[in-house]
Amino acid sequence: MKKLYFDTSVISHLKAPDTPERMRDTLKLWNMLINNSEYYIIISPLTIGEMSKCEEPKKSYIFKMLQKLNYKKVKYSKEILRLRKIYLEHNILSEKDKNDLLHIAVVNNSDCVVSWNFKHMVKEKTIRLVNSINASLEYKQIKIVSPSEIIGGVEDGKREHERVA
Repeated sequence: MKKLYFDTSVISHLKAPDTPERMRDTLKLWNMLINNSEYYIIISPLTIGEMSKCEEPKKSYIFKMLQKLNYKKVKYSKEILRLRKIYLEHNILSEKDKNDLLHIAVVNNSDCVVSWNFKHMVKEKTIRLVNSINASLEYKQIKIVSPSEIIGGVEDGKREHERVA
């Protein structure tokens, strides 16, 4: 069973008419995952908190859609918080983007981070630096991909290279 961690951007794009391609691919991913025992979804308290800030009716819709998936809400362990601190100390992202590093630190409980955040997360430099630190700490190497990559599509030609979950 593959464990996929969803950051807020994935769930948020279930209802994102301003970015129809991303919404389409997110909905395709959702439909692929419903009743699919090959995948297990992980979300965090940060994701839940950020989703709670959405306006209605989007907020109700995305929470309803989330209930259709087999998912687990992970708790932040001391290890996850320590790993985010290490990522910050190595300047992978800035202090103002520390929540993105928290999403990434959770990956040690999953096989892959799924995100639409091309600015900070689905980015070759970020992945390379995170994996360098993970290797030095004897953690597994991580994958960070867009929903399009899981369903086999390409998101607006923006992905930097092929990666698959």
